[in-house]
Amino acid sequence: REWRARSRRTKAAWKAVSKAIGPTLLRFAIAVAPYHQGKTIVVKMTRLGGKKMDRSNVPAALKNCEDVIAFLAGADDGDPRWLAEWDQRPGGPVGVEVTITTKE
Repeated sequence: REWRARSRRTKAAWKAVSKAIGPTLLRFAIAVAPYHQGKTIVVKMTRLGGKKMDRSNVPAALKNCEDVIAFLAGADDGDPRWLAEWDQRPGGPVGVEVTITTKE
């Protein structure tokens, strides 16, 4: 049963992230273009809302979001040029804030 619940959460994350990136696809493409030019990009995901989590659990909670972002970017999230960072901001509105920058 547990795999079904996990599968539903994964599917929901893919749908939500794809829907959020869709309207900003051009800006997203510009942000990830340096990756395809051989540069390193930093993808910072901030978990918004809810209760404060243990720092070691935040990456696991945002893994599905990272997978969708990497897929839409045409990138490999295991590549050394893909640097993922995680943070959290408990309380307030619930969601995930994603910032993509080029590492100099």
